[in-house]
Amino acid sequence: MARAVHILDPAGIEDRHTADLTRRRVTLTPVENCMSQLWALLPADGAAAIMTTLHRHAEGSHPRRPGQRRPTHR
Repeated sequence: MARAVHILDPAGIEDRHTADLTRRRVTLTPVENCMSQLWALLPADGAAAIMTTLHRHAEGSHPRRPGQRRPTHR
């Protein structure tokens, strides 16, 4: 559906994307046991780059083997 909208109204999707950029935000919330929850609303390409960086960082410091890790996103 999104692809059809983009094909039929490319200017409209660009306008909506530009408007959505004003809603960008990142929050860090402390949770129990000295942990934190990180939440972000970002453009898809930037979010993918950040996720790659976080995964690289976690690989060097994560106490579990890769097969034991929980999924990081849905």
